Amino acid sequence: MAANSPQKVIITCAITGNLTRPEQSPYLPITPQQIADSALEAAEAGAAIAHIHVRDPETGRPSMSIDLYRDVMDRIRSRNAGLIINLTTGPGGRSNLISATLLKLEIKSSAVCRSFSLAYRSAEGVNL
Repeated sequence: MAANSPQKVIITCAITGNLTRPEQSPYLPITPQQIADSALEAAEAGAAIAHIHVRDPETGRPSMSIDLYRDVMDRIRSRNAGLIINLTTGPGGRSNLISATLLKLEIKSSAVCRSFSLAYRSAEGVNL
């Protein structure tokens, strides 16, 4: 590759982070609307992939609620059909294969990938 050739990159944005708590940042998106808006803003800034964790809107704690995931997905898809959405398979660092499988089947996402195992070698991860 020539020295002046631009390199292609793929940018992934983790919208809420894995273990981030609401008390750590007033900017943490919590509601489906906030999470979807943040994903769309990331796409506008150049992200190709949005890694999504949803949160209980009342507590801000991680959730695996299919209704919350569906809400976020619908909000994103209504405004951007091209953004790759990477749904988590474990809220807050806890693997949950059953919830991940239900998410994939219920929401019919193209893929559910658990990248946690890549970042934390001691953790078990499952990709669907």
